[in-house]
Amino acid sequence: MVFGAAGYFGNVVIVTLLQRWAPAYLLGRVMSLVMLASIGAFPASVALSGVIVRRIGPAPFFPAAGTVLVVAVLLAATIREFRVFGVAPGPAADQAAVVAAR
Repeated sequence: MVFGAAGYFGNVVIVTLLQRWAPAYLLGRVMSLVMLASIGAFPASVALSGVIVRRIGPAPFFPAAGTVLVVAVLLAATIREFRVFGVAPGPAADQAAVVAAR
């Protein structure tokens, strides 16, 4: 239950940041792409996961999937734009960018 609530909280934060970041005239397009990517990728990921689990079994699949997620997060953390996403522009944002770049 805690993980479910944390997932929804993270979703609210990310969608709010996206809506604040996107220009008003592109907001509909940005949100439609995000929804397509998140909801549209689900059937494909489930199908691919099913094929992989059938071939190698569930025991090695879950640690491998977790490793892929950790690597993706670590790679994203190396990209400056991801680290400063949602930071308001201005003097405070410049300081946050300097701290995040360290």
